[in-house]
Amino acid sequence: MTDTTFQDIAPARFRDGVKEILPVTFSVIPYTLLIGALAAQKGISPLEMLIMSAGTFAGGAQFVAVGLWETPVPVFAIAFAVFVVNSRHILMGAAIAPAIQHLPWRIKLLMAHVMVDETWAIALTRYKRGGFTPAYYAGLALPLFLLWPCLTTLGVVIGDLVPEPERYGIDFAFAGIFLFLLQAMIPSKADLRPVGGPILAAGITAALVVPFVGSALSILIGALAGVAAGALLYRAGDRR
Repeated sequence: MTDTTFQDIAPARFRDGVKEILPVTFSVIPYTLLIGALAAQKGISPLEMLIMSAGTFAGGAQFVAVGLWETPVPVFAIAFAVFVVNSRHILMGAAIAPAIQHLPWRIKLLMAHVMVDETWAIALTRYKRGGFTPAYYAGLALPLFLLWPCLTTLGVVIGDLVPEPERYGIDFAFAGIFLFLLQAMIPSKADLRPVGGPILAAGITAALVVPFVGSALSILIGALAGVAAGALLYRAGDRR
C-alpha cells in the first residue's frame, strides 16, 4: 500500500471510528457528570478535576480517587488504589499489542494514554474483523478524550444541584455500557467458549473476592483469573 493510498483512506477510517464511538460518547455523559458531582462534594475544584481527567483519563480510577479524597490528600493511598484499578490496562494493552506493534513507540504511548475500556473493546473487535488503522483508533479515542475532561469539570461546577447523585443509579451507567460492548466480542457461538469462558471466570472471581479485598483489588484478581482461564482453554484447544 502506498503512502498516497493510505492518505486517501485515513479520513474514511477516522470517520468510521467516530461513528462507532458516538453512541458510547453520548451514553457516558451521565457518568462524567456523576464523577464531577461526587468530586464537588469532596471539595475538589474544577481545575483539579480538569487536570485529573486529562491526566488520568480513566473513569473507574477517578471514582476510586474521588472516594478516597480527603484533607490532607492521602497521595500514596490514592496512587496505589488507582494503580490497582488500572492494572487491567496492562492485560488490555497486551491484547491489542499485535495491532500496533509496527508503530513508533511515541505513537504507542499516545494510544495507550487514550485507551479506555470502550475504545479497547471496539478497537479489538475491529482488529479481529479487519480494517484497524491508527486513523480509525484516533476516531475512536478523540471524541471521548475531548469530551471527558470538559464534562467531569462541568459536573464539579453544577454538582451542588444534584444532591446524592448515586441514589439514581447513574453510577451503573459505565458498567452497563461495557456489558453491552462485550456482546460484540462474541459474534458467533463458536466464539462463546474462548471468549465467554474467561469473561465468566473473571466476573465470578471478582464477585467472590470483593467482600474480602475490596472493589479495587477484586478487579485485578478477577482479571488475572480471566487470563488464567483463557490460557487453560487455549492449551486445551491445542491438545485436541
